[in-house]
Amino acid sequence: MSEPTPDELRQQLLDAPLAGDDDVIGLTRRQAIKIAAVLDAYTRGNQQLYYDAVLDIRNLLLAHAYDGQGATGIPTPADAGSRLNHWPWPT
Repeated sequence: MSEPTPDELRQQLLDAPLAGDDDVIGLTRRQAIKIAAVLDAYTRGNQQLYYDAVLDIRNLLLAHAYDGQGATGIPTPADAGSRLNHWPWPT
């Protein structure tokens, strides 16, 4: 078997589990469904309409992942959730 390439070694390092990786985050079912709907609309060609919504989704996921851990530049889960609520449901 050949030695892993530097890129493969880097990927293995990044894929290694860290403490807390299996913790459950507090997204609601409604948030998860709306996230999926917006991402689906975005990937189906509504990039211009939902570009900022995708950024809000990213912030919501980060807000929940880092909730209470003192990360800077990340909104609270409540603030990020209200931003997601701002976006209309895709049709």
